[in-house]
Amino acid sequence: MTTTNKQDPSNTGGKDNTDLSRIQRRVSQAELDYEAVCSASADFDAKWDAFRNRFDSAIQVSISKIAEALGATNLQTNAGGEMSLQEAELSDEQRKQVLPGGVTIAEVAKGMAKRKFKRVVVMAGAGISVTAGIPDFRTPGTGLYDNLQKYNLPSPQSVFDINYFTSEEVGEGPTAFYSLAKEMWPGQYNPTPTHHFISMLREKGLLLRCFTQNIDGLERLAGMPGESLVEAHGTFSSAHCCRCRTKLHISVLKAQIRKDPSKVPRCKACKEGLVKPDIVFFGEELPSRFSDKVKTDFRAPEEGGCDLLIVLGTSLAVHPFAGLITKVAPTVPRVLINREAVGEDQYGGFRFSKQDNYRDVLCEGDCDAQVLELAEMMGWRQELEERMNNFAQPSGLSDDDEPPQKQNMSMELLLFKFAEKKKKEQEAREAAERAGGTCKGAAE
Repeated sequence: MTTTNKQDPSNTGGKDNTDLSRIQRRVSQAELDYEAVCSASADFDAKWDAFRNRFDSAIQVSISKIAEALGATNLQTNAGGEMSLQEAELSDEQRKQVLPGGVTIAEVAKGMAKRKFKRVVVMAGAGISVTAGIPDFRTPGTGLYDNLQKYNLPSPQSVFDINYFTSEEVGEGPTAFYSLAKEMWPGQYNPTPTHHFISMLREKGLLLRCFTQNIDGLERLAGMPGESLVEAHGTFSSAHCCRCRTKLHISVLKAQIRKDPSKVPRCKACKEGLVKPDIVFFGEELPSRFSDKVKTDFRAPEEGGCDLLIVLGTSLAVHPFAGLITKVAPTVPRVLINREAVGEDQYGGFRFSKQDNYRDVLCEGDCDAQVLELAEMMGWRQELEERMNNFAQPSGLSDDDEPPQKQNMSMELLLFKFAEKKKKEQEAREAAERAGGTCKGAAE
């Protein structure tokens, strides 16, 4: 005799509904837990990056002070020039494929022209603005730091030191900064050929991002939109009180500085705090956009990150900006266009003079001249020249703005010097190209 258990259908449905509700609650809780973990992870990453940036800066300052105390001007760490673990893990064949035609600027130019490289990251320093009439910071005799000797500063760098700037005893620090700010305020200078070249990279779809140390605003003036820029050291486009953090419209601060830079601007809200533009001083954290874009832009090329790094006109002396050259993937070529070789004294840094260099190209000389030569190799020179000759300051400047100062080196003179240089060095260039290019790459 077979017995069949009979269940009330309504009871079964109720149990199913209860189980489904329980599952849905668990799924909802799991989703909330996942979001909480993601949020905590992102918060940890942000705090870790902030700590690492502060730690790097502290180490840099400590090394500089030790070097100064020892009377050493070029103290370097033992890690300088050492290949990173990621570089060392590449096989010989993988290294050869980075720049298969040779470690030369000609090979880089060919790769850009053929769009082999189409996610270029540019790192720009004060050197790209020198021919606009803006002195760089560290050139002996003409640099901005040398020109600050008339102020009673503990050191030239103190002009950008937040602790000195906001000290209770207001001395020459704020006055020196405001005088410097008056000279450097955006709108007084024209973009250089290098600025136009970087903007052309974006227009042609080759630029992933331009990370700039500059606060002169010439990248924007050359047509670079804010989304394509990371202004690592801040901007003159806004201002705030250093004491109560109240925002101040930049035009108010600008008018006061232009009228009398010796009169220290004070906050009208708290009546005490000093007001300054939102540029980053020593002792201040970099904008969050800097660390955010470093995470995305310095991923491996196969993950959508940088596939070519071009460093222009920087001493690579200030961290964490200087450390960006070590963050690109080991298969990414790195180009330095600068008056001298820099960035070789850090772990994973440039290796221009090493026999096993497989990706670092050095172009020594004036940024504009080297960029013009690179543009010619890419077939862009005529377009670049036309862009520069047709450039006009955008409208919308206030009535009290002075007209842009004429560039120290006019475009006609720059092109003349470029032509003369090419004429004098033609035979040497042809020989160098046969041997592997005009710029220094692998050790000869």
